[in-house]
Amino acid sequence: MGRRIRYRPRPSQEQIPVVGRGREDTPLTSKTIVTIAVVGILVLVMIVLGGYFFLQNRKFQNEFAPLVDVCRGKRVNVASTYSPKPGKHPAVAVRSTSSGLELDRYLIPGEALAQSFAETQAVLCMGKVQEVFIESCPYTTQDGPGAQVTNTVERYYYKQEAKLIEAKTGRVITLETFTGKSPHYCHETERFRKDEKVLKLKGSQISDVDVQKWVQSHLIIE
Repeated sequence: MGRRIRYRPRPSQEQIPVVGRGREDTPLTSKTIVTIAVVGILVLVMIVLGGYFFLQNRKFQNEFAPLVDVCRGKRVNVASTYSPKPGKHPAVAVRSTSSGLELDRYLIPGEALAQSFAETQAVLCMGKVQEVFIESCPYTTQDGPGAQVTNTVERYYYKQEAKLIEAKTGRVITLETFTGKSPHYCHETERFRKDEKVLKLKGSQISDVDVQKWVQSHLIIE
C-alpha cells in the first residue's frame, strides 16, 4: 500500500496576491470624504456630550446624596424652608428602585431643579411601582356543561405613590397616587403558550409627564 502524502507547494509556486486597484475600484470622492468627516465629528460630539452628562450626573449624585434620607423620614436642617408663595421652589427627586432609593435629576421640571444643596426646599419621593390586581378570567378548552377551567387570565394595573416633602422639616407638603391605564378586557377566546396556565395582562406604565405636571404646580407657583 502506498502512503498518503499531502501536497505542499514550494514557495516559488505559491500564488502571491497582487495588491492594487482593479477596474471596478473607484477612488474616494470629495463627497465621500466629507461624509466620513461629518460622521466622525458627530461621533466625537456624542462622546464629548456623553462624558459631560456623565460627569454632571455624578456631581449631582454626590452633592445631593444626603437628601435621599428625607424619603426615609429624616430631615436636613441646612436645607431651605418651603412656603406656598409665588415663585420657584427648588427641589430634587428620589426614585424607589430595585436597588434602593436613588436620586433622579430628570423628574423635576428644569426651572425648579435645585442647583445647590443649601437652596433645596423640597424632595419629591416616588414610591415603588405596584401591580394592582383587577380580576381573574377563567378559560376552558371546550364548551358545554362538563367543561373545566384549564387556564386563567389575570388583569393588573400599575400604581405609584408620590410625596412632596419639605427637606428642612420632613413635613409632607402634598401627596398623590398615580395609576397607569388598565389592560384590555378579557377576550372571549385567548391564546396560551404551551404549559402556560396563567396569562398576566398588565396595563401601561405610569407616565413621568403626569408626575412632572403635578409636581410643577407646587414648585413653580405664579
